[in-house]
Amino acid sequence: QFSHKVSERLSKPNIFILNNRWDASAGEDQEIMKKVREQHLSKDKDFLVDELHVVERKKAGDRVFFVSAKEVLQCRTQGFDSLTAEGSRDRFQEFETFEKKFEECLSEAAISTKFKQHVVNGLRISEKTAAMLISMKSTAESRIEQCKETLMERQKEISMLSDNRKGFEKEWEQKIQETTAGVQDLVRKAMEKEIQRLRDFVNAYSSNGFSLNSLGEYKNGLFNHLESQLDKKLMASCNSTVTQLMRQTQQAMLYTVQSAIPQHLQMTTSNVVSSQDLALSYELDFAQICAT
Repeated sequence: QFSHKVSERLSKPNIFILNNRWDASAGEDQEIMKKVREQHLSKDKDFLVDELHVVERKKAGDRVFFVSAKEVLQCRTQGFDSLTAEGSRDRFQEFETFEKKFEECLSEAAISTKFKQHVVNGLRISEKTAAMLISMKSTAESRIEQCKETLMERQKEISMLSDNRKGFEKEWEQKIQETTAGVQDLVRKAMEKEIQRLRDFVNAYSSNGFSLNSLGEYKNGLFNHLESQLDKKLMASCNSTVTQLMRQTQQAMLYTVQSAIPQHLQMTTSNVVSSQDLALSYELDFAQICAT
């Protein structure tokens, strides 16, 4: 009944069973005593395992001992040589085994009681830390794979653009030459048309009177006047068309670029072409023209 109360009050009590006065077996039939010992051992194991539930069956034999307190006291007071009865020395050694196991059990229980909660907390912290590190490792590996994929895509894009660059340069150079030739032809025709009206520009120029001594001054003024008038006429007749030609060339070049770059980059080129008209002017050095 006492053992049952101890088992109920304590979660895992350290209970040992000592079968005392086993010295009475000295001189008895050893086969009979062996069977009696086995019966006691079996009942003691059942008691520890099935009734008290304090130990596993495979370890229950380490909690049961067959000793003689009388012989232990005799040995401790008179020495080991005083043990002369049959089996007395074996029983003493079994008691010493009990003492050793009881000491180990108490030491383990003391350590467990003192450090168990610290160990539990340490294990809990270690588990949380391990879970966090595993999560971080998984996230990092996933991010690395994403970066590798992105890097490969960018390398492919760069390789593609590098391969297409030379072709673009040739195409753009041709378009620029065509545009330049178109502008030159347009300005040349406009100049020819305005030169036919050169007499009107000269007649419209007012010299405010001049003498032979101021002929050079008159020529300079006339040249400036002709340059100004022709510049205005050329701007009026050519600027709109030149602007349109330039814009068409830019749009064609932009379309070529957009068709060769990834879709997510095409939006960055949408505002490259300006919608404002070009501010053009024409330098006409009449003094040099007339000198030649």
